[in-house]
Amino acid sequence: MKKAAFITSSAILAILIIAALFTALPKVFGLKIYTVMSSSMEKRLSPGDLIYVAPTDGDKIKKDDIISFVLNKDLTVVTHRVVVADRANKQFITKGDANKGNDAAPVIYGNVLGVVKFSVPKLGYLFHYVNTTGGRVVSISCIVLLAVISFLLSDNKKKPVS
Repeated sequence: MKKAAFITSSAILAILIIAALFTALPKVFGLKIYTVMSSSMEKRLSPGDLIYVAPTDGDKIKKDDIISFVLNKDLTVVTHRVVVADRANKQFITKGDANKGNDAAPVIYGNVLGVVKFSVPKLGYLFHYVNTTGGRVVSISCIVLLAVISFLLSDNKKKPVS
């Protein structure tokens, strides 16, 4: 029983550590993290993928870069490929890889959040869930459960003095 509890608590701890590495560590290096929510970038990015975006000056972004940008006043974040970098007007024409045509409106430099540096398939679902109230409750519950299991498994019981 103790061995099974130890294995379970170790697995939960490993999952929490891995999740922390995928979410907290990139922020230290200035990366922003987003979850892909649509299939507009399919084959390259799929719904549920976690993407890591590095803030990048508009003048350094070039054709074929995948950028994340704010689409509208509702602050909707979109991630699409640059098909035209219009330096004169400081804007980009973008397109989702799976879409037939270019996006309707150009993206001005000021709306660009950055360039996608890498992605982790499907981890975005977990990231998105953990950032909800229910997800936080489950995460905290797992940590408490780990602490309780560790306490119950410890052999720190006082031994009689002889």
